[in-house]
Amino acid sequence: MHDFADDWAYGIKQLGKHTRNAVKMINKIGETFDRLDLELAESMKASKASKGSKPAKSTMPAEKGR
Repeated sequence: MHDFADDWAYGIKQLGKHTRNAVKMINKIGETFDRLDLELAESMKASKASKGSKPAKSTMPAEKGR
């Protein structure tokens, strides 16, 4: 009976170890996502601000003969 309990104790310790590692990785992913999201938002603001100060360029070809 002690061997069975020892096996379970070992298994539970391993689950705890792997769960802690998974939580660390998930937290790191969340922090990285938040940082990149803020960087993207700032980049979009800067791009929008620089476009607002210049006249918009037309992507349409100029009409001829009118």
